Amino acid sequence: VARASGTLFEAAAVVRGPGPGEIDPGDAYWIEIKAIAQHRYVDGVPGPNGNYARELLTWPRADIVKLASDPAIRHGASLVVLFTEEEESGAHDLSMTMRELIDGDLPVSMPELETFPICEHAGNAWCTLGLIPVRL
Repeated sequence: VARASGTLFEAAAVVRGPGPGEIDPGDAYWIEIKAIAQHRYVDGVPGPNGNYARELLTWPRADIVKLASDPAIRHGASLVVLFTEEEESGAHDLSMTMRELIDGDLPVSMPELETFPICEHAGNAWCTLGLIPVRL
């Protein structure tokens, strides 16, 4: 019980320990997912996301800090689902995020990236998935 106190696993179902068919939280791979779009709809009108850079720099950082600070988590990552206008933007923008995470001395490993085209939506024509592992 004390082991889960103050963690993501404080709920009664987890505090009692794994039951039949359940696994220990430390054996799971925890993924925090954030979807961030370079362009978005505001009041029904597509346009640039004025919070794009802030979201890209703060949301994955918060996920990394949360995962790294939970003693019950042994395996985790932040998955950034990035929607952009151009193919090159996704990898470039995620590399800037990684630089900020590393400069902030956060426990991250090299990300895995995958980019693919999507049907244009609000000005976004590409999706880049960036899985940023947490070194725990």
